[in-house]
Amino acid sequence: MPLPYNDFVQISPRFPLHVFASVLISLLGGAFTANIAKAVPLGNFAQLMQSGKTFTSQNSFSQAISTFQQAVEVKPDSWEAHLELGKAYSRAGDSDRAMSALFDSLKLNAKNADTRSELAVIMMKHGNWDEAGGQLKQVLDMVPTDFAVRGNYGICLEQLGYIDAAAEQFAIIVKAQPKSVEAIYNLAVALQLKGQTEQAADAYKKTIGLAPNNSLAYMGLGKCFLARKDYKNAALIEKRAIQLFPNNHWAYLALGDAYNGLGQKGESLEAYRKAIQISPKDPTCRAVLTNLLKQKTAALPSAFTTR
Repeated sequence: MPLPYNDFVQISPRFPLHVFASVLISLLGGAFTANIAKAVPLGNFAQLMQSGKTFTSQNSFSQAISTFQQAVEVKPDSWEAHLELGKAYSRAGDSDRAMSALFDSLKLNAKNADTRSELAVIMMKHGNWDEAGGQLKQVLDMVPTDFAVRGNYGICLEQLGYIDAAAEQFAIIVKAQPKSVEAIYNLAVALQLKGQTEQAADAYKKTIGLAPNNSLAYMGLGKCFLARKDYKNAALIEKRAIQLFPNNHWAYLALGDAYNGLGQKGESLEAYRKAIQISPKDPTCRAVLTNLLKQKTAALPSAFTTR
């Protein structure tokens, strides 16, 4: 699963292709920060904008929204006011109103990269990879050195199945930022999807070297050993991934595969059971459960006998 970049949504690292985190919302925050950023009279646009940004920085999103709504009323042709209103709605978890405000901003200024980036963030959160990628591509045309945007663009390409193009984007970032954990990890995932197991393993090892507690990198490296049929090392590495992140059902699935390869059926079933327990709705877990049930049914004695 891919690891989103910092300006995505503060999601946890690519909770594997595919993990995403959500913005933490603090609707009650304003009650504790009202004395820090005082409301300003209607009519002073500059003060409204500054006050709204302060509320946003304090995670007082309901107050930020109210303040930016006033700013929009004062100056409805301000693309920046609509943009900040959209940001506040997005941080508060109201995607529909956020999209509406951001598109209003885009109508007033189609060349603002921040607006398109914000739109892409929301689209990625909702799995609209094609539309998000389109917005991010336009941002890159304007700001080609924005590597956070390039990384998220690579994730969109990967999710759409354009693995070679995604790997190219991640490689560009790694060349410019050789110690970027996100870029190296995402490149490893893309290489693994391309079937380039050895190169992927090297990239996962580099990720671990830079971030020793990265559970996802251990999980990916373990899958590389699975591909080599080195089940013993695969099991050891997946155990390390689980130690770092006990609720990593992907690692449990891989551990089950490793035990299965070693012929340790009991341990394999227990690992699969744990994965299903953690994430019963995950498609891969459901597929494993279906397969296990089929095996169990096949093992039952027949109700009829033949002579």
